Amino acid sequence: MESRENPAFGRKVFFLNPAFSTKNVIVNKLIEDEFEVYVIDDYRDVKSVLRNFPDAICFINIDDQLTHEQWFNFIKSFETDETLKSIFLGILSSRINKADRDLFMLKASIPAGFIMTNERLEDITDTIRGILNINGAKGRRQYVRTNCESDPNALMLVRIGGKMYKMHLLNISIVGAACILAPQYKNMFQANSVIRNISVMLGGKYFDCTVAVYAVISTPDYCKLVLLFMHGLSYAVKKLIRGYITDTLQKRVLDIIKANPRDIEDYSKAVESAEKQETEDEAFLLDVSDEELQDEKNSGKDQLIQDESGLADIPESVVSKFNGKPEDLSITPLF
Repeated sequence: MESRENPAFGRKVFFLNPAFSTKNVIVNKLIEDEFEVYVIDDYRDVKSVLRNFPDAICFINIDDQLTHEQWFNFIKSFETDETLKSIFLGILSSRINKADRDLFMLKASIPAGFIMTNERLEDITDTIRGILNINGAKGRRQYVRTNCESDPNALMLVRIGGKMYKMHLLNISIVGAACILAPQYKNMFQANSVIRNISVMLGGKYFDCTVAVYAVISTPDYCKLVLLFMHGLSYAVKKLIRGYITDTLQKRVLDIIKANPRDIEDYSKAVESAEKQETEDEAFLLDVSDEELQDEKNSGKDQLIQDESGLADIPESVVSKFNGKPEDLSITPLF
């Protein structure tokens, strides 16, 4: 796999066919650490998703759905796909034998490592976290943010002067949010001011908070507020926000899956590697048997006969005489 710099905006992290403990402990811990994590349960759905995210990292549990041999062919198929070969693949397993593990380690491209999952969950999480950090999974950002524009129920309610103002959320993370309101209300908010008595509604639930106005962006059609949460959000509120972000992002992956056909490739058949194809392309085109070579050696007919000067005469049967007609200048094809 070609070496690439870590992307500025990080990498999406996928877990394919994760075991129960991976899905419910490790994945949740990585989400709390602000990695952008997704889960795909069926191998037949993953390629259509990953083609949209060529910088992604994908950890594959190979103890289920396919045999180890089929998983090996599945992983090798990424190497010959121009879109998928940039994906950073990693392997998770709790019961693979040494011979099969050596096969993956030596013959497959797995830049995200081979991780045995029969260790302590804390140790496995630390290992995966280290791999994600080395490969720039977070990039320059520190917090995962999701877009809320298409969710009509993602709202922020502000009480000012005895009145309630409703603003639609544009995006949100655990450190802040952006919202939109009508332009006639733009003078109600100033940058570097503090707004108390804010209620945020997400996924049918709500929480109260205090925010600082980081920026006010005005246009003729609307006013956009960029807000930062103050006083430190409680663990329960952070869990609510992260849950909403995760569910929203995961739904977009499910939409991709629904919009694309499933993978029907038969991975019981070995995948021809790119290196083998390149070697065969460079091979000589004509295949001559030993018998043909021997017949050619023994035959004196139409062979070049070298005279004393060391020059070769071309037999008349090899080259037709040119009689001045243009059609006699044609080239005889090899095949």
